[in-house]
Amino acid sequence: MDRDMDIAPSATKRKHYRDLAIRNGIKMSTFYSRLDYGWDLKKAATKRLTKNDEFAVYKGDDLIVMGTAKECARFMGVTEKYIGFMTTPTGKRRMEGRNNPENATTAERIPTEMLGRLENG
Repeated sequence: MDRDMDIAPSATKRKHYRDLAIRNGIKMSTFYSRLDYGWDLKKAATKRLTKNDEFAVYKGDDLIVMGTAKECARFMGVTEKYIGFMTTPTGKRRMEGRNNPENATTAERIPTEMLGRLENG
């Protein structure tokens, strides 16, 4: 089997999703960072950036704060980017690798569409 033939479909698929990301207004740096974080190609190219997502930040099982990334970051004295990082697969693995993972600070993203369901009960 020719090695180039194995690479071509993957490269073509990646190019397709890269082009889709551009059409969706997603920067290339964001697209490739998402792939580095373990996102699949489709999600990396189509998940829109939202500033309105809410986050729930926990210390162990205790809820510390809930709000937008900006609100959570201000409350905790960290950056908004760090709040988002804690929700990534890499961030979660790092928290699990700590000496006392049951006491680690973790965060969960609550998508905007989910908030409506929570409020309407």
